[in-house]
Amino acid sequence: MKTTKKRGKQLLRDIEGQAGELAMLTDGLSLLSELHTLARRVLELANTLTLQTEDLKKKHYLSALISSEALGELAEIADTDAASQLEDRLFAANADSQVASDRFFQELLEKIDARFARLTDAIQDLLHLAELDPGREDD
Repeated sequence: MKTTKKRGKQLLRDIEGQAGELAMLTDGLSLLSELHTLARRVLELANTLTLQTEDLKKKHYLSALISSEALGELAEIADTDAASQLEDRLFAANADSQVASDRFFQELLEKIDARFARLTDAIQDLLHLAELDPGREDD
């Protein structure tokens, strides 16, 4: 069984990977600039958590994670429905387009939705890890 610290480090790598893919997918697309900014912010927050906790002993990892402002901000991001907001915005901007454009936007939204879902799942997993009883941590 993995220690809490090892599991947390893996979850942070997952968050960074998902946010990186989302940032790369949305880079340079003006209609997706807000989502790109959000993905870049998640990358920064995950990196901050990694730096804040990397040199800690296993028994101090969870308490440092829980007390981090970066984890609180990740929780707020996970609670937003950015994918639905983006979908509404794109379809409003694309109201007069042709069927081919609609298909493109639908495919793009499906890719973004899948990546954003994996990203929020990884954040939720990290948040659940942070809810563990510190007394149960592995040494």
